[in-house]
Amino acid sequence: MINHLDDCIASILEQWRGYGSPDGDSPLYILFSSDHGEMLGDHQLFRKSLGYEASARVPFFITGQNVSLPSTTSADLVCWEDIAPTILDLAGVEVPPSMEGISLAPHIRGETPPAPRDHIFGQCQGHYHNLWIVTPRWKYLWFPSTNEEQLFDLSNDPQENHDASGESTALGELRERMASHLQNRDDLTYDPDRLIPCSNRPPRVFWSHQTS
Repeated sequence: MINHLDDCIASILEQWRGYGSPDGDSPLYILFSSDHGEMLGDHQLFRKSLGYEASARVPFFITGQNVSLPSTTSADLVCWEDIAPTILDLAGVEVPPSMEGISLAPHIRGETPPAPRDHIFGQCQGHYHNLWIVTPRWKYLWFPSTNEEQLFDLSNDPQENHDASGESTALGELRERMASHLQNRDDLTYDPDRLIPCSNRPPRVFWSHQTS
């Protein structure tokens, strides 16, 4: 399947730059991403639709042809909302102020980038409804059906092997961030007094047979 994907991308690029195409010498930017990751045993699960890194963290590459691009990477928090502003900016089109994303064009132009966002909020509904907050260091997850929560120190635990929800003083700040996103929601009740830190045990939302 990976080879098939490569062949499809190659076919698109060949049509653009080959066979006498008038656009072959024009600037071309290529942005590659993915809709989701696939947990293949991570957290003892085989699924997508969760805020864990193996599911929610996806590729985000920008390259091109007939353009000068520095070889660089960024640790800033980026998301799909940034795709449209970036493409518009690279094409020389004004980014509408209504767009929530941030143009990443300054990163690849060697310019001073805008101030990075301090967190990303995510949600996926369904049988295992979960919401999450990601900061440059922390990942906080909340499962509404059981009021369980998890906290991972991504700087020191990038594979999310240790849930620090029962021991870290950072939990309060992440709860405040989650509460701010949900304060005007009628479909969810986020009550810090009722939250249940998983404290490094598997969430019961996945393992209904588990007992205390």
